[in-house]
Amino acid sequence: MECAENCDRNATKRGVCDMHYKRLRRAGALPVMRIADPVARFWAKATTSGACMIWTGQRNHDGYGLAYWEGRERLAHRVSYELTFGPVPPGLELDHTCRNRACVRPDHLDAVTHRVNVIRGCGQAAVNAAKTHCKRGHAFTPENTRIVSGSKRHCRTCARLAGIARAAAEKADRHAAVIEATCLECGRIFTYAGFRRTICSVECTTERTRRGVRRYQAAQRAARLGDSGGHDS
Repeated sequence: MECAENCDRNATKRGVCDMHYKRLRRAGALPVMRIADPVARFWAKATTSGACMIWTGQRNHDGYGLAYWEGRERLAHRVSYELTFGPVPPGLELDHTCRNRACVRPDHLDAVTHRVNVIRGCGQAAVNAAKTHCKRGHAFTPENTRIVSGSKRHCRTCARLAGIARAAAEKADRHAAVIEATCLECGRIFTYAGFRRTICSVECTTERTRRGVRRYQAAQRAARLGDSGGHDS
């Protein structure tokens, strides 16, 4: 709708553009526009801009138009949809297919679920949903994707590689740590790094092995003597 003061600007308030609205307001000569029909009064606040119908009335902080309808303040695009197609189906919400929040053109509004509305948008959730590969380049195939919390996608390959790296880091930490222990063979205090040790040196290990062998051989001889009635043939 063009400005009633015969300029080439679009009308925004009371049938005039912003510039003429301010001038007429200062002069106390604002035009009185009273439309009895609420439907006509509603559509009078929408002006065509390209393919969209832009709401020229009040808007909220998110950019959606606000209209006083049936005794309360409502979103203008919902009123537009209901006037044209009827009530919004339960569980659905309106999506601006033109991506212009101030638009109230009925055929630019689509009743969809919240998830579809989010995916169609321009936010971070929509950006993530459009990704076909993870940040390390692994494809989000059914076999390589794990769904968390109903919608979040996690890469199985990345999770497996992270587990391998974590195990390697833990192993490196174990080998880097210096531990003090007491040798079970000679009783000396020694230090080591890595897997748990109870013997301080190769010599103590050899001596412990030899003593074990001697005990085993003595036990075998005792068993043979017992079987032969006390005589070792």
